[in-house]
Formats: sequence, structure tokens, C-alpha cells
Amino acid sequence: MCTERRADASRPGRVLIDEMEPELAVRLRERLEHLLGDEHAHFLELAGTIREPLAERMPSFDERKALWYRLVDSDVLDLLRGGDEQAARQRIADIMGVAPA
Repeated sequence: MCTERRADASRPGRVLIDEMEPELAVRLRERLEHLLGDEHAHFLELAGTIREPLAERMPSFDERKALWYRLVDSDVLDLLRGGDEQAARQRIADIMGVAPA
């Protein structure tokens, strides 16, 4: 299978691959699975419960995007990894302004 590669002028040094070999996709997924723990799945579950209420509270996509990045860059994953779900939930509420269900 042939792939088309082109430089992305908006992101120097990056290459876009329009069509990825299935075998490469499998290997990338396998590598990611080793990097991601149960805390990531739990994080996604909690985040999923606030997506809709947050959108209702904050219609601006750019504002929500900034909050999501702030959340991802926070210590919530560390708190979940350490088993402190209550603190993780509180941190999510503090950052996002919406408490997870």
C-alpha cells in the first residue's frame, strides 16, 4: 500500500500520512496500550460525564478547548493512578466548573 506524505507547513517537522499501513497502525496501538493505564480509562469515563453539561454551561468551543487542555495537563491522572478518586473528582470540578457524575 502506498502512502502519500507531505509536510505540514503549520507544524514544522511533522509529516502527515494520509493512509497508514494497517500493520503500522496495529504496532502503534500496541505501543500506546503499554503506555496507558487504567487511570486513563477512568479519566475518560469521568470526562465523558461532564462533556454535555460543560457545553451547555459554556457554548464557546475555544473556551471549552482551553479548559480541556488545562484538565489534561493537570494532576488528575496522577490522583487516579494513586487511587484518590475523590480528589480527582474535586480537581475536575475545580478546573472545569462542572462536577463529574
